[in-house]
Amino acid sequence: MCMPNPIRLEAKGRPVYAVPVLIFKDDVSANISKQWNKHFVSYISNGSLIREKLDKQYSVRFVAASPNVTPLELAQGISESFK
Repeated sequence: MCMPNPIRLEAKGRPVYAVPVLIFKDDVSANISKQWNKHFVSYISNGSLIREKLDKQYSVRFVAASPNVTPLELAQGISESFK
């Protein structure tokens, strides 16, 4: 017997949608006092948008930046925020 998805049980008959979220990171440098301070930034986009909209700047959202953590740690923090 197949168990129903717990999200469908919680929705109580309302529609349930799955929206893919594209997460991407970049390493950038900030020039402060003639020193280059490398840091990582993360952005997200709605993966269900058509390509023409996905390429537009307004479809990209800044999520996080840090000079002290690795990209994997940033991804873990983003994942926890979604949960």
